[in-house]
Amino acid sequence: MPDPDQLPGTNKTIYEASFGEIFVRNFVAGMARTLGGLVVYAIALFVVGNVLYQYAWPILQPQLQLFEKLTTDLQGVTQLTQPKADGWR
Repeated sequence: MPDPDQLPGTNKTIYEASFGEIFVRNFVAGMARTLGGLVVYAIALFVVGNVLYQYAWPILQPQLQLFEKLTTDLQGVTQLTQPKADGWR
């Protein structure tokens, strides 16, 4: 295996490197970091989604069905009347 100091591109300092070399290296590093972040975000979203679907959905489903029934019933009401003051005492 060759000595790391003798590999191509390792004998330049940052002051000897051209603008294009610095730009390309930083661009590639930024793209790699962004793609890695997107992959980690997608995996985390998948895991959280599965946990919520398996544990929270069975708890929330009856309340959502009740809410849907109440909104459907409310849409069917044609006329609203206020209760008389005598009924509240």
